[in-house]
Amino acid sequence: MINEFLFKILFIKTIFVNPNYSVIKILYNSSIFFTLTAILFYGCEQSPSSNTHCPTAKGFDKVLLNNYWCSISKNEGVAITKDSLYIVFHKKYFLDNSEVMVHYLLDDGTFISRDFSLNDITQRVTIFGKQKNFIVYGSTLEKIKFQKLAIGQYVRKNDQIVKYWEKVILFDDLIKKRSIYRNEFVDVLDLNLLKIEIECELEKGICFKNSKGFSFLIGDNFLYILKPPKTKSKGNFMVHFIYGKNKFMNQSFNFDNSDIVYPLTIYGEKFNVAKISIPEIDFINVRIGEYNENGNFWIQFFSPKELKDNLLLSCKKNN
Repeated sequence: MINEFLFKILFIKTIFVNPNYSVIKILYNSSIFFTLTAILFYGCEQSPSSNTHCPTAKGFDKVLLNNYWCSISKNEGVAITKDSLYIVFHKKYFLDNSEVMVHYLLDDGTFISRDFSLNDITQRVTIFGKQKNFIVYGSTLEKIKFQKLAIGQYVRKNDQIVKYWEKVILFDDLIKKRSIYRNEFVDVLDLNLLKIEIECELEKGICFKNSKGFSFLIGDNFLYILKPPKTKSKGNFMVHFIYGKNKFMNQSFNFDNSDIVYPLTIYGEKFNVAKISIPEIDFINVRIGEYNENGNFWIQFFSPKELKDNLLLSCKKNN
């Protein structure tokens, strides 16, 4: 009997690498044929005695994976959730006399300041890393309507403020999570969180490939678009979550220049992966394609609900 692990590698490589395994065609809007390459993931099927386990991200690992992340340097970063703001510092570069600037920039040009000192022990959330060499400071995110969020680090010297760094983040970018964790702390954690995340999503998500060479993985909170090296980008990649007539949330990006794209090797195959946050609004279809300033190269539509109802596209474990 062939080992289940070999099945897993075989079929995952098939759906993401070999375009000749096209087994299903779906008709959209009565006129648009969207050719999907799909395969049932036998590697995701397990007997009750199987020891395979997909770890669930917990603690600050979960914060890194599921929320907006802005890298300041290899030693510093900012994570923002719906309710909290987290600043990450390496102990070696920690300045105990410095302060964190948190300014909510409002529509009328004014701002609300919620600065805090790094000496404030009540702001410390946790330490993490294989050598426990990173400190995480947390602060509550205000429930106010703001246009931008200015975050930085500074010290007071002789009645003057000296800034070390500053980031201004648009509210729209926070909502759409237009900047994500891209394995900046892979050496610190001694763990490739993004690889684990993708492999776990492959066990429970929806997987398909279109005729343009792009592979798609629909998870619980994110849409992953995988581009192999041989598939060349023609311009910007369109992602529109359509929720009404002429109404959509624009999550378009560029594979060559985006804070949501990262390189990843999955079962020996290299990809550039775009990780797009799925909005919480009730949307009907997703419009994808490629375009530049001169127009569209191609456009296709898919309905996540219809895909999830198609068992051939499901990677869900069958007990």
